[in-house]
Amino acid sequence: MLNAQVEKLSLVRGNVIIVGVDVAKKKNVARFFDTDGFELCKYFKFRNDRAGILSFISKSLNIKEQQGAERIVIGMEPSGHYWEPLAYFIKEYPIVQVLVNPYHVKQSKEMEDNSPDKNDIKDARLIAKLVKDGSFFKTYLPEGVYRDLRNLTSEREQQCAKLNSAKNRLVALLDRYFPEYVKVFKTLLGKSGLKQVKLKTLGGEGRTTSIRALTPHTRIGSPPSSNRQNEGRSGQRPRET
Repeated sequence: MLNAQVEKLSLVRGNVIIVGVDVAKKKNVARFFDTDGFELCKYFKFRNDRAGILSFISKSLNIKEQQGAERIVIGMEPSGHYWEPLAYFIKEYPIVQVLVNPYHVKQSKEMEDNSPDKNDIKDARLIAKLVKDGSFFKTYLPEGVYRDLRNLTSEREQQCAKLNSAKNRLVALLDRYFPEYVKVFKTLLGKSGLKQVKLKTLGGEGRTTSIRALTPHTRIGSPPSSNRQNEGRSGQRPRET
């Protein structure tokens, strides 16, 4: 653990340019600093497409040449999938790129100006500061089939989460409008059960059919009982004398 932290700090020590990039869907914001925390130029905005990323790379290399720096270290947040085009472009150039934890950026907002407000220019500075302090991790960019597997796995996890969320909403609705459902249908998403849900749960035309007709041996609001008094063997109540 100590060796890993020393390795991180050695990466951002010396004559190094540290760049913090706040990545977005359309436009990104970059800010350039030296290892002492002094900003080298005005913040730079560029589009998150091929032309914009190439202009950012050209800007970074020009500043490196002007400052006579040993290397450039670019830090960014892995925000969704927006950071991937920039990361894969930078990979082809002599530029070091690292990632910072979005949670660390969020928690350090108030330390910057005593305000939790978010803006791209502020976030770019916070990212650069985290990189300067060694609070980052290396970027892993798989290629070929490994990249496809990573993307497909991520997509599957998102779809499973959406499915579970939809099931939970369905259960909540059933508990509210059709609490007898679980007593009649064993499977939540069975064909027969879903048919009854469409017809009866929210007061459709099928509401004319009594729920009690579906549960003849269950009294609504009370648990079923196997020992019923005053009932004959045939299931009919005996006549009163």
